Formats: sequence, structure tokens, C-alpha cells
Amino acid sequence: MRIRLLIVATFFIISGSIFYAAYLYFQPTPAPLVLVDYARSISFDYDDVNQYITSRDGMHYLWFCDGDVDCKFVNDNMLRPLAAQVRSADFPELIFVDMTNVRTDISPARLNIDWGFTSYPAFVAVEVEEGQKTIVNTLMWTPRAPFGRDDIKQWMIDNEIWKGPID
Repeated sequence: MRIRLLIVATFFIISGSIFYAAYLYFQPTPAPLVLVDYARSISFDYDDVNQYITSRDGMHYLWFCDGDVDCKFVNDNMLRPLAAQVRSADFPELIFVDMTNVRTDISPARLNIDWGFTSYPAFVAVEVEEGQKTIVNTLMWTPRAPFGRDDIKQWMIDNEIWKGPID
């Protein structure tokens, strides 16, 4: 009886291991990050945005984000309602900067030096003159001080890219 029980237990352990290994092998890979329809006109990986920005004089409005919960929250609960308020499908002025591959490579101090923020999601207004960039202002999300929909709207108003009514 013990041998029979041992054989059945071994069978279930081996078959369970095989099914688990097959599950891990065939599980789907995560989809690439596509947040919002708001920055679809121009979108960059973090490594490429500086070269793009410094090669074009003028004002640039950047949205730094990755696929984490905070970015999805900002996307779904702040940007979508703001886009609906201006009756637009997107904010074409915003350049989406994908931070997905940056998490371990770049320190918050480096982000602060380069772009004026230490955590993201973040909105950054950058002015470029003769290849020199100047950070005009930033709106940065932190777990202790998250921004709201009105903060994003005010950031857009301050940077003169808000197309809707000003309450």
C-alpha cells in the first residue's frame, strides 16, 4: 500500500513539474509599452530623446513614463479625462519618453541633472537654443506627493499647450 501511494505521489509530482515547466516555457511575453494615444505622434526610448531634443531648437514638452501602476493611473485617470475635456484624441505637443529599460541603469541624481526630476511619471518642458537645453519646468510624481489632474492641466496652461477652457 505504501509503495502504491509512493508511486502515485511521484507520478503527480513529475507530471505537475512537467506542466509547470511547459507553462513557464509557453507563457506570453509582456506587450511593449503603449500608453495613451496622447504621445503617439512622437515617442522615444530614454536613450534617444536627448539627441532628438538637442537637434531641434524650440520648446519641447516631454512625458517620461514606463509601464508601472503610477503611469497607467496617470494615463487612465488624468490624461484621458483631460483629453476628453478639450475634445481631442490626444495631446500632440507631448513627446512620450519610454523609461521602461532605464530603471536599473540611471540613478535619480542623474535624472535630476539631465531632466530636472528624480522620479516618474514626470512632465518636463525643455527649451533648446543652439543645441543647449534648458529645463523650463517640471511636474514630477512621487509616492508621497503625487500630482493630480488639475496639476497636469495647470502645467499645460503654464506652458501654453492647453487647448481647452481655463476654469
